[in-house]
Amino acid sequence: MKQLYRPRQLKQLLASQGIKTSKSLSQNFLVDGNVIDNLILAANVESGEHILEIGPGPGAITEKLITAGADVIAVEIDRRLIQHLNTLGCEVIESDILTFPLEDQLKQRWQQKGKIVANLPFTITSPVLGKLLPLYDLISSVTVIIQKEVAERITAKPFSKDYSSLTVFANYFSTPKTCFSISRRSFMPAPKVDSAVVQFNLKQPYFTKSDQECFFKIVRLLFQQRRKTVRSILSNYYPKELLEAALVKISSHELARPEELSLEQFIAFYEQIGKLKD
Repeated sequence: MKQLYRPRQLKQLLASQGIKTSKSLSQNFLVDGNVIDNLILAANVESGEHILEIGPGPGAITEKLITAGADVIAVEIDRRLIQHLNTLGCEVIESDILTFPLEDQLKQRWQQKGKIVANLPFTITSPVLGKLLPLYDLISSVTVIIQKEVAERITAKPFSKDYSSLTVFANYFSTPKTCFSISRRSFMPAPKVDSAVVQFNLKQPYFTKSDQECFFKIVRLLFQQRRKTVRSILSNYYPKELLEAALVKISSHELARPEELSLEQFIAFYEQIGKLKD
């Protein structure tokens, strides 16, 4: 094993390939073996499991996944790293994960559910989670390193300032939990913020896809004006009496704000008012 989590080995590899880290790609490589070990442990990686790694970079996590006996597919956008990654013994796909036909490709490659393990680039965390979490039929869990502030939003509770539409989205499609925090000093180059490992155990969605789209359209609309009441935000779309009755029905009150409603209340509220009328 090349021990690419060690700063010296990583610097030697990057220098030999003439590679400088890219800010535009949010490249902050892990240089802490304990963090990688704990990440693999948190993901409960077992021999023979299918693992998709997003943005493997030089492959420090990839090496550990392979050592654990996982069947690894690595999706990497930086072609400067592809040749090196091919030497590690996993399937490497050069692609942007945001445009990669993930669902189709996993259906072709996996005969059973797999897992996602990754050090996600901070700049694309939300859209990547938006792509991964709905794939309950293909993915059992997503264990990723993300910005600590985003982790706090994902695991926030109602009535808190961090509670948001992202919180509702993540909890609708999964049961998320923060596994542990990571100091910015565990990366090279060091980012300006600390990180955390969050695990999402995926669960079957409550609504059909058609209703899901409308449900989250309403949730996003509400949180865009979170200081206003639910009733006032939606008054242009639904009768006031319907909104008030629905809020009371879900054990809330007529002047409830979006941040006061739990996921279960949002679902019950949507069932009471029906689809958004344009």
